[in-house]
Amino acid sequence: MKLIVELQDIKQIKPYQAVAGWLIGVESLSSQGSAFFPIAKIPEIIARAKEYNQFVAINAGRIFNDSELKKAEKILAKLKKWNIRYYFYTDLGFYELAKARKLPLVYQAATYLTNSPDVNAFLDENESVVVAPEISKDELVTITKNAKKDVMVEAFGRLSIFYSKRKLMTNYFQYRAWGNDPKGSDYSIVEEKRSEHYPIEENESGTLIYSSHFYYLWEEIWELSHVSHLLIRTKWLDPALFDEVVSVYDAYLATKAGDIKTLGIDLFQGALYRQSLLTKVR
Repeated sequence: MKLIVELQDIKQIKPYQAVAGWLIGVESLSSQGSAFFPIAKIPEIIARAKEYNQFVAINAGRIFNDSELKKAEKILAKLKKWNIRYYFYTDLGFYELAKARKLPLVYQAATYLTNSPDVNAFLDENESVVVAPEISKDELVTITKNAKKDVMVEAFGRLSIFYSKRKLMTNYFQYRAWGNDPKGSDYSIVEEKRSEHYPIEENESGTLIYSSHFYYLWEEIWELSHVSHLLIRTKWLDPALFDEVVSVYDAYLATKAGDIKTLGIDLFQGALYRQSLLTKVR
């Protein structure tokens, strides 16, 4: 079991015991990410990762319209020249483009892969899948146990709880006649009957809302079967804590020692210890 870590800055690439690769946000392909790198920067990132026997994976998780798929097709033609280990995606239009080029795909639909038949169906068509994190521990254990080949699991990060292609921040500020910058990075929303702040952002792919705290797995990791990689998401994580978070997981996978809770980060475990609302029922 190894780690794939969402990269914030190329300078963060360094040797770790358990880090197998880096997940890269890319302009015009990604919907979310700690950073969006220009295509021209990818060869440098690959070369730096290769120094430490690490790979690069691309976050291509946005929802595409037809014109955006045409642009994505041109980007894939460039990326195919380089050694990209995985392409994480959600949109089936992107799947058709990537499959035609025989690219290694990882299917990720945040709230969709909640049962074993779904996971195994998508494993037939992809290198791997990312199991939905918004399920209970028992469900997670069962799904990974029943997986016909290795899957990936979210281990740390703010969960994406809403994604729309609509420019909701732009629309809201225009409606309120406010001069705020909709592309700002310091906005959050608060529900009427809750006190938690949910980070919200608008970028070229649309609008995203994230969980109020950082989701995490810890002791639960050792109960999971058929898991090749744990994903560490660093969106909204203070860069000063980047190495601490990666290092504590790195050491934990090697020695089972340490505790993520000692870092003082706002943590939660979502639906791990209660029945999830996302499980499909006949």
